[in-house]
Amino acid sequence: MPALQFISGVLSLFYFSSCPWDGTIELVYAMFWAVMTILKEPVILLCLLLVAKGWCITRNHLNRREVRIDLCKIFFDLEAFVHESIILVLPPPPPLTTPPPLPT
Repeated sequence: MPALQFISGVLSLFYFSSCPWDGTIELVYAMFWAVMTILKEPVILLCLLLVAKGWCITRNHLNRREVRIDLCKIFFDLEAFVHESIILVLPPPPPLTTPPPLPT
């Protein structure tokens, strides 16, 4: 997890220092930053959830059912993050052209 946080920090540094994001390399930084942010959040949530269940604190092992349920929860959170990022990154659709008015 520290390596994931370090990579995210370095990408954030490149992302924010390359503002106003005009060139191609800035867009690449933005894409990598968005992907790393999307992947980092569920991993942190999963670790917090496992620690909250007592993993490595009060018990050394969790049964498979608990882990599967937690992974499903994190998977759905990840899907929501991906959906949000796609909405934010993709440009809006072009405006619809209005048909000419009907003659009266």
